[in-house]
Amino acid sequence: MNKYLFLPLAVLCIYATAPAEAQPRLPRIPSNLVNTQKLIKNIKIPHIPIPSIRPHTLPPVIQHLAHTPEIAVKETALGLQAPIRATVLPLRETVSEFAGLAEPFTATSFVIAEELEGKKYLWGVTAAHIARLMSAYPAVWLEDYAPFPVEFAAIGNAGMLDLALFQLPEDWPHDIPALKLSGETPKPGEKTYSFGFFNNDFFLVPHREIKEVTPNRLITSLEFNTTERGGACGGPILNQQGEVVGVHIGSSDSKKISFAVPAAEIRRMLQAYHNKGQSLQPLLFNGQKIGELNVNESIARIRTVTDGYITGDFVTYHQEKDVDYAHLETLSPDADPDEVHIFISHQMFSYTDKTEKDFFIQLTYNVASGKTTRKIISHLPY
Repeated sequence: MNKYLFLPLAVLCIYATAPAEAQPRLPRIPSNLVNTQKLIKNIKIPHIPIPSIRPHTLPPVIQHLAHTPEIAVKETALGLQAPIRATVLPLRETVSEFAGLAEPFTATSFVIAEELEGKKYLWGVTAAHIARLMSAYPAVWLEDYAPFPVEFAAIGNAGMLDLALFQLPEDWPHDIPALKLSGETPKPGEKTYSFGFFNNDFFLVPHREIKEVTPNRLITSLEFNTTERGGACGGPILNQQGEVVGVHIGSSDSKKISFAVPAAEIRRMLQAYHNKGQSLQPLLFNGQKIGELNVNESIARIRTVTDGYITGDFVTYHQEKDVDYAHLETLSPDADPDEVHIFISHQMFSYTDKTEKDFFIQLTYNVASGKTTRKIISHLPY
């Protein structure tokens, strides 16, 4: 059976109260390292020790990318190009079923740094739908190095917070830099650019104008001379200072615009990782708090009911940019209903937690009483 036909729908859970503050967790080496190395050997990929990189020399991946013809960019300062290119890396599967394939599935990831308790930790960033699509044994691939097995430590909900984080080991080549997250949201009209692996080839898209900014999405132009962009998701979108402003997660059917998760949500994912998977977003309808949404949760559907009749029914699929958690009333033509029904999908936050499951939830908010009820359901309503 083709596993790509059944990408799980993101499912989210609402928590009535925020959990107690937890102590930060420090990144650790992936638990599947040994098993992945065995798989790598089984498919005849030689495992070689990670070599030390001498100061003031470029890793082979930078030397390789510096001579890639698709990378020519006039709009980007030359001093930014090599380090930015070096930190954008292919994320590939390593399971044995791909042993006979010349081109296994490749997605895009990039490296960021986190300062925690006086120490610096490196994280890889990609899209949540990529993490959920891949097998249990993904790896980051570097030119002339053995693959680095990775384990997804924090996965958002692909229905909205489409981000995933994986930890990089301590023996990661120290001359491969980390990208800086921008502290500002870009404005419409601002020029950006991006890197990504489009159909296994490394490309730069130099002309990406910010078209629209919404609470959960950046919408940009995407003028690229190919109709096939498989693998580009998970790549960074950068401002003219070389800072990450968003993460590419997909494009429109017309291939003229693309969608990105704002960089601020990466910080929220890190916060959730250090707080036992919790970073809650309040849900407001006409200014009234009717629930909360975690990073691994998204609203799949919202209905309003008046006098027993459905007066509004909004499905969020492919409409994510219109969702504002602080103003859910804007999603229904009935701004003063008797009841509000919110259908939520909940997904596992981390593959390391074997106890967590995927499921659906229905929240029912009674406007007159101001009370919200919550129940687990088997499927979304039609």
